[in-house]
Parts: sequence; structure tokens; C-alpha cells
Amino acid sequence: YKVGTAVTTGLMAIALNPIITSVTPASGVQGTMVQATIAGHNLARVSGVSFSGTGVTATLQAGKTEDALPVQITIAQSADPGNRSIVLTTPEAQFNTLAAFEVKAPPAVTADPTSLNLIVGQTGNITFSIPDPAPAGGRTIVLSSSAPIVATIPASATVPEGQKTAQVTVTAVGYGTTTITANASGYSKA
Repeated sequence: YKVGTAVTTGLMAIALNPIITSVTPASGVQGTMVQATIAGHNLARVSGVSFSGTGVTATLQAGKTEDALPVQITIAQSADPGNRSIVLTTPEAQFNTLAAFEVKAPPAVTADPTSLNLIVGQTGNITFSIPDPAPAGGRTIVLSSSAPIVATIPASATVPEGQKTAQVTVTAVGYGTTTITANASGYSKA
């Protein structure tokens, strides 16, 4: 408005809602951290990223722009597998987006057979398998028996480099039932 020599000016800000077009990578495994980039529009004003459910958190990283939002996603070991909605926070509000991030369970070690019936003093074999070929130096599988007075096993077995299986001998030493557990780094236990 102008009246004589007096002038007044008013400013108006238009806040555009943030929109996600993609998340790269679009998934992560329980118990890991993922460096991801959220792509979209109007992202420079985003001050926080969160996910539906529990066990998944995100920390904004340096370098955000209108079209890209770098985030570090932390997935707890106890996070339930499945799709999570992404929520973006701006100074004005929180926006539920249509984009999703998938939490995956780590691939599992498998056992074959899954049960043995042995007589005291007898031995049997269990073959433990991992889904990927073992890296250089092999992959160690840590073994335990819930009742070593019933059956014994070695403390560990190694899947040779480039291979996917290791065979373990179980020795029955007493009457009863025991559970043999196999753990390998990066995999769910068998």
C-alpha cells in the first residue's frame, strides 16, 4: 500500500509439504545401520525423520537439499520385520508419507536334519548351512548344547571359504533331550 510517501510491505511464506519419491536403499536388516538417501521434493526444511512402529530410528546427516535427504537408519535387533511408514517433521507439522522402508530379518543358518535320535555312545551328524558362500578365511559357526550331559558337540565349526556348509558330529553321552544351537555373525541362529 502506498499513501503519499509512506510505504508498507507484507511478506507471505508458502510452505510446501515434503514429498518422498524414493528411499535408497529401501530396506535394511535387523541389528544393522543403513546409510540411506530419501529423494523427493521440498526436503530442505525437514528437521526430523521417524518411522511407524518401534525399533527403527533415523538421524539426519549433513548435505540435505530440496531433493535429497541423507539419513542414517538404525534398526534394532528386536525390530519387527515388515514395512514401516516414513514420517517427516518440518517446523510446522509432521507429514505421514506414502513411502515405506522395509525391515528384514537376517538370513538364517539352517540345520539338516533338524533332529537326531541317538543311543548313548552313538554319534550323528548335522549339516549347518549359510545362504551365501563363506568369505576369505571361512565363516565360523559357534555351537552350543543346552544339555551337554545329554549330547556334546565341538564349540565351533568353520564353513570353508567359498562353501556354504559345515558338518558337525554330535555325540550322545547321556539320556534325555538337548537343543543344539548354531550362531554365525550376520545370520539368524539355527
